[in-house]
Amino acid sequence: MTERRYHEPTLHPDTRELLDEIERCTGVPVELRADPSVRGHGRAVYRASDPDTSRQLILYDPRFERFLDHLVAHECGHIARFACASPADCVVPVLTRVHRRDLARQLLPEIERLIEAGLPEGAVAAVLPIWLGGTVAQLQNTPADIHIERWLHRTAPGLRGIQERSIADMALEYHQVLRPDVQACTPRQLWNASNAMNYAYLNAMSELLQRPEFIRPYRGTEAERTGRVLLSALDAVDDVGFVGDRSLSDRWATMLGLDGWLHWKRVDDVTTETRGAEPRQGGATV
Repeated sequence: MTERRYHEPTLHPDTRELLDEIERCTGVPVELRADPSVRGHGRAVYRASDPDTSRQLILYDPRFERFLDHLVAHECGHIARFACASPADCVVPVLTRVHRRDLARQLLPEIERLIEAGLPEGAVAAVLPIWLGGTVAQLQNTPADIHIERWLHRTAPGLRGIQERSIADMALEYHQVLRPDVQACTPRQLWNASNAMNYAYLNAMSELLQRPEFIRPYRGTEAERTGRVLLSALDAVDDVGFVGDRSLSDRWATMLGLDGWLHWKRVDDVTTETRGAEPRQGGATV
């Protein structure tokens, strides 16, 4: 076994077992690294496009180290799904300069509305990358996140406690996106889409963990109505792993009126993009 690069004494035995299994399946060690630069991009990130092929790299925000077992176990789920896909299917969504420009043009009417309402043009320039990258990351990750949490709950019962505490903390963040002040400074289509995806995720987690309060703030909202349709689309098909995740992401994009937002590229051809690491409009990515 290659030398391990994670802090074994700090992890639950079930988490260590998952890491061992990932190492056996991929043939390379998993490296865990606390990285404050992840802040604003997610609580933890599996870097599928890491140029160093001698490892599987998971970065995590040290502010959430109290949930490390859940964060690492969840990212193990992403690694496993990615590793089981054929090389031709190992793709990630990227935002090229041309793609960013095209998406910004789509948002131009909403941006003009926000500026007329008082949002400074300089602020728009600062948050535009968050709007674009966050929406793409949320579309990419949310279907897979739901499947992974269900898989963890089923296969790692020893982690259920930390899983529930971690998701409950995330739910509080997601609820903040419903606030009127967030709505007032976000393109309407993206705010609606983000909250719908948040609802779909929290609805699934509410049922999994028997926590109805996760979805209580969404009652009677458009996010609830749209999110139910998204979750129904996910539950209508079998979980077939990474290829299915991509298919669902594309379908959700269409259902949310975001056709063209996901531009997939083979991970072997990506050198700078990081899977799941871009800011997410709806809150922190697991």
